[in-house]
Amino acid sequence: DVDVDVDVDVDADADADADGDDSTIQADFDKPIGKQIMTNYVFGHPESSMVLYPVGPVVNLINHQAGKKANAELRWSSLMKNDYDWHDMNPEDLVNGEDMHRFGLIMEFVATRDIKEGDEIFLDYGPEWTQAWDQYMRLYNANYSAKSTTWPLRASDVKEQYKQSPLKIPTELREESYPEGITTACFVETVDQIDGRPKTNADGKTIERWAGPLEFSEYEGIHFHLCDVLERKEVEGGAFNYTVLVHAKSEQIQVEDVPHHAVSFVDKPYQSDLHIQDAFRHSIGFPDAIFPQAWRNRNRR
Repeated sequence: DVDVDVDVDVDADADADADGDDSTIQADFDKPIGKQIMTNYVFGHPESSMVLYPVGPVVNLINHQAGKKANAELRWSSLMKNDYDWHDMNPEDLVNGEDMHRFGLIMEFVATRDIKEGDEIFLDYGPEWTQAWDQYMRLYNANYSAKSTTWPLRASDVKEQYKQSPLKIPTELREESYPEGITTACFVETVDQIDGRPKTNADGKTIERWAGPLEFSEYEGIHFHLCDVLERKEVEGGAFNYTVLVHAKSEQIQVEDVPHHAVSFVDKPYQSDLHIQDAFRHSIGFPDAIFPQAWRNRNRR
């Protein structure tokens, strides 16, 4: 699998689009601000603008050890399906070619010595990666470890705090808000409001009732939306249900009787630890001895 090594985290403008949909993030790809964490899981070479993303299971879990501490190495597979013609193509043709929407490059991780059952497999990520990591750790120790820095709470921390505790309603949030950069989100499927009860709120928003997901397997992203908790009521067994305002893609909907377990916390865009401005980002080094000459389209940095 082939991709171009470019910065892909971008400035985002959350202003409403032409249809008035304020849930769409408008990205400016001419103003990159960093690199995605995927950069840490691709293979690259300092003389090439191209990186390769492995799609085989588990291979992204092989950690680094330098030199003789590594017990495996990367090699080109000898399988017939390996398309060696791609080794003679430059990166631009590889990315833009009509025949590139398939898997044509096959690599193998090969043990360089006997590995006992239960031993961890290690790969040498290369000198450029090691140098980048050492520099990162020097900066990290200078900016964080050596100082009494309190690490900010993230969504995963707040989830644990409120696993059994009631979520805050607007009057309580005005007194003490959730940590900065964190907001609530809900898993919701809805049905129409019961006849005889209001079907719109004071702001003209549709009122519906929570109907699911009912099974754990149904808790998927398609049902997950940012939401604001408006009201809280205690139900049988000491649990809580909520009335929430759901920010769906094209509209806002008030949903009643949302159970506690269907409300969660998420980090706001670009607020999680993955998006710290100086987080470590560097591709795994592709062995120089087997890296094709045709792919070397830039000077070594």
